[in-house]
Amino acid sequence: PLWSGVMIPIFGYGEEVASSAAVESSFKKLKCVTFKNIPLPTGIETFIENHILSLKGASLIRAAVSHSELQTISPERSIKNICGDDDIMDALVTPTPFNPIKILSPISEIDVLPTDIEADQSVKYKLPVHELNTCSSNENDSGDSLVDFLCLGDTNSNLDDEATACESWNRKSKRKRNNNSYLLPNPHLRHLDLTRTRNIKSLPILKNGSRAEELKACNVNELGKVILTNTCAFDTITSILMAAYCDSQIYSIEVDKLKPKNILLEFVENVIKNGITATTYVNRANLMVHHLNPPIQIMSYETSIANCDATMGNTINIFLKNIPTLKEIIKCSDSNCKKPTVMPIHIPYITINIKDDNLNELEEMIDRRVRNETSICGHVDNRNSPCTGYKTISPVVSKLHIFIELLYWNDDDINSTLQSTEAAPQILVALENIPEILTLNGKTYELRGVCSFQRGLSRLRNTVGHFTAYCKRGNRNWELIDDLKKKMFPIKSSKKIPAEFLVYTI
Repeated sequence: PLWSGVMIPIFGYGEEVASSAAVESSFKKLKCVTFKNIPLPTGIETFIENHILSLKGASLIRAAVSHSELQTISPERSIKNICGDDDIMDALVTPTPFNPIKILSPISEIDVLPTDIEADQSVKYKLPVHELNTCSSNENDSGDSLVDFLCLGDTNSNLDDEATACESWNRKSKRKRNNNSYLLPNPHLRHLDLTRTRNIKSLPILKNGSRAEELKACNVNELGKVILTNTCAFDTITSILMAAYCDSQIYSIEVDKLKPKNILLEFVENVIKNGITATTYVNRANLMVHHLNPPIQIMSYETSIANCDATMGNTINIFLKNIPTLKEIIKCSDSNCKKPTVMPIHIPYITINIKDDNLNELEEMIDRRVRNETSICGHVDNRNSPCTGYKTISPVVSKLHIFIELLYWNDDDINSTLQSTEAAPQILVALENIPEILTLNGKTYELRGVCSFQRGLSRLRNTVGHFTAYCKRGNRNWELIDDLKKKMFPIKSSKKIPAEFLVYTI
């Protein structure tokens, strides 16, 4: 097989085999058995020497096994066992002499041979006979030699089976073929659409405005030509929402049905449906200049530079304010209370204090955050009279998405009033340790991505740093999207990153 699979294309000698199974098996035996204890690659002398020794050893082992089997055969089993396919081949290649009397067929036990028996059939079993030295033989009156091969049966059927055999291994190892499923036990699988991974769509990457050598100035309404810088916060949250829009059909349908439209989700929808064009960067510039209100510096040639530095929390608060994570409805039990409770309070994201990189209790902490709270109202009216009624705060979770800010404090600092949230240290969290599913009020939300922040030199959360998006695509597939890079990169789920925001959607 090795000659057929390797040397025929080079030397043009021999017949090509129909299957590569024998070639692969031979190579595997050479590598894993013959040269198991020899460092590879090796020289031709070592190869030939060890290969010949291996073949000699295999021949000795096979001869010993065949000799042992022949010595233990009983006379009653001689005809049935020795005349089998495997045993006959062993007898032919084994140098051990054996007694032909043991395999005499019933033909030799009959004194007179009937004349009406055809020359190619046995006397007793009417089976085809074969001229093999290991089987009994006799001659009839006409001088024709009869050889009775009783136990072999129709050998043509074996040849036909071998000629029409088709391999069923399908390039899979035995262990994988025997498994009923390749999936590991996972209680969250009931929430996942496992068939969608084959239809995962590659996401377009927005270029950071700081890549001035690749981007031109955009025409912004009322400002003219504007060059954007440090757009990573906007690009990061946009990339994660694009992944959610592509991977979740339910989320994309609900986004399309939003009335009125959200400015950021409408931008995401247009990018997914139309791709990234020059118009895309013009629309991004208009959104960031008119909503983030960045400082603008006038340059020469009627061109301006807009510094779009922003925190992730501020970006979410500005562009997703009409579809926040929570809406808190406050009601007072005293009907005379003058506290305005007509409009609900919008909470753009939930802040969770964590003590270590273990996020197993994330769902429980969020569940406590969205429970109803009752306390004394205490609202002071114009007459400086506090309200003695009881106010009830009823949080309503968004039906589209949940944004979670991770705030890490040490045990010594978590209750300190002297610490600013902007000075909170970062903690590295492994992607595989982040819960993939959250169930709140009977509704299921799936993890779509993580906003990671690389801090600046001052190590504060509001300093000029760099945001990147780690998008979860399908089951256990992660991609790094960096607007300073030209393409996305696959990431292992075991990677630890400085996680700042988690994004969950339906």
